[in-house]
Parts: sequence; structure tokens; C-alpha cells
Amino acid sequence: MAQDSTAADATAEDASREIIVTANKRSESVQKVPSSIAVVGAADLERKNIAGVEQLSTAVPGFVYRGGFNPTNTSLSIRGISTLSFSRSIEPSVGTVIDGVVIGLQGPNLFNFNDVSRVEVLRGPQGTLFGINASAGILNIATEEPGNDLSVKVGASYAQRDQVDLYGAVGGPLAGDKLRLRVSGYYKRYDDYVDNLNTGESLNGDEQYGLRAKLIFEPDDLTKMTINADAAWDRSDCCSPVFIKLVPGRSNAFDTQFYGPLTPESNQINLPGSTFSKSNGFGFSAQWDRYLGEHMLTSITAYRDYYIEAETTVVQPSLILPSNFATAKQSQLSQELRLASPTGGAFDYVVGGFYFKQLKSGSIDQKIRLRANGFQQQNHLIFADADNANYALFGEGNFHPTSDLTLIAGARWTKFQVSFRNIGQPREPGYFVVNLAPGETIQDSVSAEKWTWKLGARWQMTPNDMIYATASRGIKGPAFNTLATNVTGPQRVRPEIATNYEIGFKGSLFDNRVRTSLSLFSTTFKDFQAQAVETDPISGLRTFVLVNAGKIRTRGIEGSVNIYPTDTTSVDASLSYIDAKFQDFPGGQCYSGQTAAQGCVGGVQDLKGARLPANPKWSFNIGGEQLIKFAGAPFDGFVNLNYNWRGKIQWDIFQDPEAIEDSVGLLSGAVGIRAKDRRYSLSLFAKNLTNKFYTNGLTPGTAIVGFIPLDYRRQVGVKLSYSY
Repeated sequence: MAQDSTAADATAEDASREIIVTANKRSESVQKVPSSIAVVGAADLERKNIAGVEQLSTAVPGFVYRGGFNPTNTSLSIRGISTLSFSRSIEPSVGTVIDGVVIGLQGPNLFNFNDVSRVEVLRGPQGTLFGINASAGILNIATEEPGNDLSVKVGASYAQRDQVDLYGAVGGPLAGDKLRLRVSGYYKRYDDYVDNLNTGESLNGDEQYGLRAKLIFEPDDLTKMTINADAAWDRSDCCSPVFIKLVPGRSNAFDTQFYGPLTPESNQINLPGSTFSKSNGFGFSAQWDRYLGEHMLTSITAYRDYYIEAETTVVQPSLILPSNFATAKQSQLSQELRLASPTGGAFDYVVGGFYFKQLKSGSIDQKIRLRANGFQQQNHLIFADADNANYALFGEGNFHPTSDLTLIAGARWTKFQVSFRNIGQPREPGYFVVNLAPGETIQDSVSAEKWTWKLGARWQMTPNDMIYATASRGIKGPAFNTLATNVTGPQRVRPEIATNYEIGFKGSLFDNRVRTSLSLFSTTFKDFQAQAVETDPISGLRTFVLVNAGKIRTRGIEGSVNIYPTDTTSVDASLSYIDAKFQDFPGGQCYSGQTAAQGCVGGVQDLKGARLPANPKWSFNIGGEQLIKFAGAPFDGFVNLNYNWRGKIQWDIFQDPEAIEDSVGLLSGAVGIRAKDRRYSLSLFAKNLTNKFYTNGLTPGTAIVGFIPLDYRRQVGVKLSYSY
């Protein structure tokens, strides 16, 4: 039962260590925070071989990563809520914050977890203190800081599919204890592991590398200045789906021609073109912390830039996209200023202001050939801009009428300004216009002002046990479908509003050797923003549209237990039950082949009562580590195991029964030696030990394809690390 995976450094020797988080914009014990939080620390990231966001679900039940045709088309889900849209205007429902800086676009958050001190998954709306991109939750990532002593950390691993991971970090003082620096870097690559039978080439290999630097200057006891800079590059033959199966009675002659020679549920595809993705990004932030008496004033100024270009060949029942090239560029500027009062009195608070400006631009060039008659169309657009601005004032306070009781109240005022403009580009000879004509423009803008809030109470029953109850509201701003045309119109969607009710318990026993947590929640979303698909009855072209899907509700249970029975043994277990369904969505698109008897009338269906996509109802993980003492040796042995299970998933928002993936359980583990002072370790590790085939998402149609991760089958490797 997975609320607070508080084994942020889950070794038996760290049983007494307090887990510190910044979920409320100040450092405090996770056991004192009245909300559902999963924390995965640096030791657990290493023990469970979690290298990035896409593997985080192995430690956090109820958190789902969904693959896509390129990094910006992926999505994250918390409590069954996610955003899947090709529109450049829409915000993610699950936000990402790195060292206090909000990341405005999905894709740049998929960076390597090298030199990360902890990952906090904040479940439920975070509309008061975080606001932007937080209607479902927040992924809050903190990187390592330089210490007062020189430290070095290096590591390397090699695994099947020619996967190579190298990383290193060095940090320490530059001028006594006043100026400190930490620099880290990583390199990662793996071979292509999807076989394209059409071209004879292989796909989905990847090469990425990055650098990060953190400089801390503390001229006196009252002031701290932190400068962060990072850059990352990624080059891949990504991201091609693989063939899963043909659908009897639905698949046609074209599907048989393309997919017939392939092996179902394998690593094969049959595409007549290429697939690749190239991206790079960098960021800079400056944080200034200054004590004003007993109050802490914090300023965070940040700029980030990201660019990606990608080519993906697409095959549909009636057409082929032999060329499907797109570019995207995102730049963002943010400023946060907040004041935190001291704690320990009858009342404490955090108040502040926030500004966020984001500009997205890019292009798309699709060449479309109809299978039936060879008719050629071209969709050539310049996304001149998709501009998002966000202004906010916020505050949250805690009133302590007694030493055991805390009353919580907070609010945030936010103003959204969103605009977009598309311009049609010249087409090549022999192609007809399918979107905007050359020089034709479509544009629109909208603004909205909204309040979000939080109310709650926390009762510290004993020094180690706490119960809480909260009600909160979150919001995702208005948006446009940036794939819109003058025929479809700008397709403006209203803000997405979430209201959450939650009760929970957190406690510990036996000098912190047993930690437990449990939460129950119910969240209602109004005007949920969703991507739908419309099919042209003449050409068969499937067009993506953006809609408000009415009302949805998600409710469930999350909990965890961490046990340290001895100084050499640790066990952690967590579970999530999520019941996420549409309460009102009368105009849902019918899935391919759906009949009137199955609810399809006039090309639409009523999705009331249907489950949300990318959402297993049940998921859990259980794991542990046993340290084996070797008397007289400079090292000890260890063995660890982790089992992650998720229930069946409906990947299609329109409930195609062929897009349901069966439940799957993944077993991973490692055996090795570790120096008694932890300076070095050598281990043999394995992912997906029982060799279960699974995907990160299915795409339905007349044939079913899916996105497979690197460990779609068993993967074994060796890892070496050294630090001092």
C-alpha cells in the first residue's frame, strides 16, 4: 500500500534516518507532511536500477509512464490522470519540478537520474504552492549538493542489448566553506532493439549524455546563493512501436500485407520509412536564500531551452505517411519569490508570487499517400508560436491551537494567458493541401483568472503517529489544439479543474524501524482536457482533436510499509488501488470496428462509467535487501530483490477492447559485494528476470501496435561504482 515510499535511502543501516522533503516549499520530515507522497532516494534509485522517469513505476505503484512516437508525446499518470496530446499548447496534468524550477513541456523532464538525491511524487492536486501543471500531481526532483569536503563518485555498468552507462561527479570546497562546487556528467547508450522487416534496419537505439554543475556561495550565516546549470543531448532511432496482433474481422488486406509476416508480441515492425529523434536542452537557475530576522526570503530565477526534431513513419488502414517530420522548440522564463516564516510558534506560513512565460514553436511536414488510389496530400505547417504566460500570488498557513493539532488553509490566484498561431507552408509538386494552404493563417488567444485552495487539519496523536484530512483544488489552464485548421476552427478548451478530498495516517514504531502510511482519496475533475480522434469518411484520414471530456472521478487507497527488522535487513512494500472513471463524456469517438450494439451511434459513443486510460486498478511492489557480513574481509556481500506488479490496463481512451493489456509482474534483483565503508561496490543485476513481455502503451486500430521498453524481455548486466 503505496503512500510514502519512505525508504529514500533504503538500507538497514539507515533505518533511523529521517526523510526530508520539500513538498511544502520548506524542508521537513515526510512523516509530518499531511499529504500522500512517495519518496525514492539515491540509494533506492541505484538498488532498483531506476535510471529515469520511465522506470519510476517500479518503485511507485499508481505512477504510470506511457510511451509515444517521440519524447514530447509521452505522458505521466498519477492516480489515473494523465495528458496525452499532440497539441503544443496543452499543459501536462502531472507537472515536473527540478531543483525548484517548473518544467513546462513533457520531454525535457525525461532526463537521466544521475546525481539525483531524491525523487518526490506528490499525489493529488498541488494547486496552492505549485499551481502550474499540477492538477494531478507533481514530480519533484532534487539533485545532489556539493559538501564541505572533497567527494568523488564514478560508476559504470554494462547490460544486454549493448547498454552502456557511465557517470561521474566531483564536488567540494573552492574557498573554505563559503564557496562549493559540484560537477557531474553521464553517458548512456544502447543498441537498436526493434527489427524493421521492411527496410532490414533496426530501430529504437539511443545515445544520450549530459552535464550538470551546482555552485553554492554562502558569504555569511544569513545568505545562501545557489547557481544551477545543466545541458543534455539525445540522439536515437526512436520511437517506433512494434506489432502486437491483427484483429479478426477488423484487419484488412493492407494490414495483412504489412503485418502478416511479423511475429505477434515480439520486437518486430514493418515500416516503409525511417524513425529517428534528436533533441538537446539546457537550463540555468539562480536561487537566493536570505534570512530576514527569523523569516526566510527565497528568490528563484530560471531559464530553460529545449529543441527536438523527429521523423516517424505512420501506417493507417487507408493511408501511409512515408514522411512525418516535425520540429519543436521550447523556451521558458520563470521567477518565484516567496517568504517563509519560522516554525514552532502558534502560526507559520509561506507566501509568494510566481511568474512563468513559455514560448513553443516548430513545424510539421507530413506527406500522405492514400493506399486505395495513390492520392497524395501534404500537411506542411509552421507553428509560429504557442505562447503561455502564468501570473500567480499564493499563500498557505498553519495554525496550531494546541501542540498536537494543526489547522491548514491556503489559496492561490492565477492568471493564464494563452495564444497560438499557425501558418501554412508551400507544398511540393504533386501533393494537395490537407491542412492550411500556403500563407493561410489560423490564430486565437484566451485568458482566464482562477482561484485554487487548500483546507485541512493534522493531529499528531503521538510523537510518531499522525492523522490528517485535507480538501484541495488544482487547475490546468486553457489550451488550443495546435493541429487545428480553418475548417475545424481553433478548438479552444476550457481550464481543467480538480477537487480532491483526502484522509491519511503516518506512523512509525520501534525506534523508526517500522514506518507505515495510508491514504484514502477522492478527486473529481471538471472539463477534463483530452485528445480525441475524428476520421474523415472520404479519405479515411484520422485527425486529432482536443476536447473537454466533461467530468471524471478518481478515488482509491495508497499505502506503504518499510521494515528494518535487523541492522542487515530491509523490506519495503507499497500498494495502490485506483478507480478512475468518466462521469460524463457523451461525445466520445467510437473505436475502430465498434458497432451500434456496442454503443456506437453516429460515430460517437457515451463513455460514462468507462475507465480512464493508462490506469491499472491495482498495482503493488515489494522488495528488500539482505546484507551478508564477511568477518575479516574489507567488504560485505548483499542480495536484493524487487517485484513490481500492475493489473490490466486499458490504454485507449475510447475503450477499444483490443487495447487492453493483461496484468504483468516484473522481478528484478542484484547480488554483489560492497565495501564496509561503502566506497566501492560490484554487482550482477537483472531486470525482468522471469522474461515477461510487456509494453508502455498500446495504440489500437485495425491492427494493434505497442511501445516496448528496453527490458521488454530479460536483461542482465554488471555494475561497478566507487566513491569517497
